[in-house]
Amino acid sequence: MIKNSIPTINKIFKYLVAQNFEGGQITSDGGVYLLAQIDNIYEITGRLSKCFTDYRNEKLIEFDVEKILRQITYGYCLGYEDHNDHDELNSDPALAAAVGIDSPDGSGRKSEKNKGKPLAGKSTINRFINTPPDTDGKDRSKKIRPEFEKIAELFVEIFLDAMGDEPDEIILDFDNTDIPVYGNQENKFFHGYYDKDCFLPLYCFCNGFPLLAQLNEASEDGAARVTDFLEWAIPMIRERWENTKILIRGDSGFKRDEIMSWIEKRENLYFVLGMGKNSRLNEMVKEVVEEAKLIYKKKLETEKIALGDTIKIYRNISYRTKDSWSRKRRICVKCEYSETLEAVENSEEKEIVSHVNVRHVVTNIKNEDIGAETIYKDTYCPRGEMENRIKEQQLCLFADRTSSTKFYSNQMRVWMATYGYVLLHLLRITGLKGTKLEKARCDTIRLKLLKIGAQIKVTARRVIFKLSSSYTEKKLYSTVINRLCY
Repeated sequence: MIKNSIPTINKIFKYLVAQNFEGGQITSDGGVYLLAQIDNIYEITGRLSKCFTDYRNEKLIEFDVEKILRQITYGYCLGYEDHNDHDELNSDPALAAAVGIDSPDGSGRKSEKNKGKPLAGKSTINRFINTPPDTDGKDRSKKIRPEFEKIAELFVEIFLDAMGDEPDEIILDFDNTDIPVYGNQENKFFHGYYDKDCFLPLYCFCNGFPLLAQLNEASEDGAARVTDFLEWAIPMIRERWENTKILIRGDSGFKRDEIMSWIEKRENLYFVLGMGKNSRLNEMVKEVVEEAKLIYKKKLETEKIALGDTIKIYRNISYRTKDSWSRKRRICVKCEYSETLEAVENSEEKEIVSHVNVRHVVTNIKNEDIGAETIYKDTYCPRGEMENRIKEQQLCLFADRTSSTKFYSNQMRVWMATYGYVLLHLLRITGLKGTKLEKARCDTIRLKLLKIGAQIKVTARRVIFKLSSSYTEKKLYSTVINRLCY
């Protein structure tokens, strides 16, 4: 038996199949160079590294902060969700070359036991993630302090840089999601709606870019941190774009007077927020429902519609809650009305049954500027796209892997996963624009462009990626790499 071989496989094909591990330096992540290129163009990890204070002795450092950040974020992009995976990943010469290691074959490591392992292992990664934001560097295992405010603000800076010229309008989409919590993790709380112990992170996206990824306790109001975010993010945006119309959009969980009042006091700032039903609103929209019914009857009589069809009407009402709102606000009402002929229970007779579906949104946009139908259909309803971005975060970049004991460590995990998403989104809108993958999900981009078998050859002057000759997306890859490199 050959050393490092696998037993021969028989009786599958007409050929005998033999396998071994003697292929040399081959990686399954040959497309990782694309991440390095997009990272260099926008200087993501370079700027992110400045959000940390490094107390380590420079003479003893093998991996600076930027290299650690590259290794972590690229790892998420490549599909490695667990930091313990880096104990195997640290011998990958392709990832090492992308990270910027001087000797991607690991020959330059100081310790003999680490020869052949050019990248940091799980211990280095975990120490980095688990360092609290108030460390003073005296603890030998906690010497890289994260500056939480700077890390959060960088998301907005990257968005502004990537967008370029001042747009006429941007929409800031807010939403919460849940992350299950197990064991004795800090700040876990049982949430009645989700029926489990969880965290309740708050996200804000704009044009596909994450501007906020705040890990919150489930005991908090999901909208509690929105005003805090707006107080520092809006001035950052206004510093670049003085005249851009900014619209705040969210579901009924964000119809808080504090948020709406803050927006109403500022120029060229608007909101469109979902509005839940209640008894007072139901009473106020009865006239709208009756109007829809009359319109339906007339159209039915003139045969413009048939029984069973649905009509929609949109109207405005002025509404104020009894205690929680400080003023009256415009409510845009959508009313769907239809009638069907249905059998009467325990009878051969049939009767006409009415079906009513009423929805509301609250806004500070004036009716003379935008009508109720446009507000609801074209402005509010597209907010569902943001939920796809959150799904990408959790399903493709593992932002829901908050398995640390400490709450601040889990916030770091969420941020690192989110910066991984930023890299893939920039690759999508820059390298893949106009291609068949320009709207692809992050895991599809990973599968098609990053997971490429390649032989890695390291010489004194260069690292050669010999990508698989049977790779099926050669034309697409060539298009992307040419866009990023030239």
